[in-house]
Amino acid sequence: MQPREFIHILETPEEPPLAALDEQGELLLQLLVHVFCSDGRASEDRLTLIARFLGGRQDLGEAVEALTRQPLDVEALASAFPSSEDRDDLLLLVEHPAWGDSRTSRRAWELVERLALALQVTVPLRLRGFSTRRAARGAEHAVRPGDLLQILRNPDLPPLMGLDEQSELMLILLVHMFFADGRVDDRELAVMSRLLGAEADARGFIKMLGDQPVDLASLGNAFPERKDREDLVLLADLVMQVDDDADARERRLIEDLARTLDVPPPTRPT
Repeated sequence: MQPREFIHILETPEEPPLAALDEQGELLLQLLVHVFCSDGRASEDRLTLIARFLGGRQDLGEAVEALTRQPLDVEALASAFPSSEDRDDLLLLVEHPAWGDSRTSRRAWELVERLALALQVTVPLRLRGFSTRRAARGAEHAVRPGDLLQILRNPDLPPLMGLDEQSELMLILLVHMFFADGRVDDRELAVMSRLLGAEADARGFIKMLGDQPVDLASLGNAFPERKDREDLVLLADLVMQVDDDADARERRLIEDLARTLDVPPPTRPT
């Protein structure tokens, strides 16, 4: 049994419950139960989902409790699913119970990171302790450079409503602006908290993003419109000025960004 089969069951309510699980299926179920019950309880909606993998068993509560008592063996999961496709699907499977659930505990995020480490895959930023809050702006709203500019300029605006691929690229750029002078001070940390929300682990995000290279070409592909490109350069320039100590490496990164996006760099007084 593969992770994709579990994902199909989660995504297709009309599908009948699974009649039986093989060894791989048992590992997948244990993973789901540990994520669902990471806060020490299993709500009715979560139990309803779990029941779809247990063939409608009457002793559902006891079965779930027994699974939570067993330590999650992430190494066994890694051995059972060696292909990159299955490993990506494992994180997607975990995303179903974790994504958008404001009740998801810190232990759930720690479990996801343990799993990703064992699988040797990168945890999507959206899964790193950042609960989505898409409803306020609409789930289909794509984050653009102008959105980040407005959040930083207007303290009355809410933080990001969730992270998509474009916003990840932009945040990686901003974090590298922070690190260009070799340190991240409290003002730069406050910028990240402003963008992500006070409940997010801003310092943890900065550390994680700083390990990823800036991909200027992907930023160019993500934002083909000139207005977005100009806003992105303005955003980087705004972040550079946060600590009142613009470093030559920060200026060089902005110049490289402007050159890649084919827009003029910010003008500065001489």
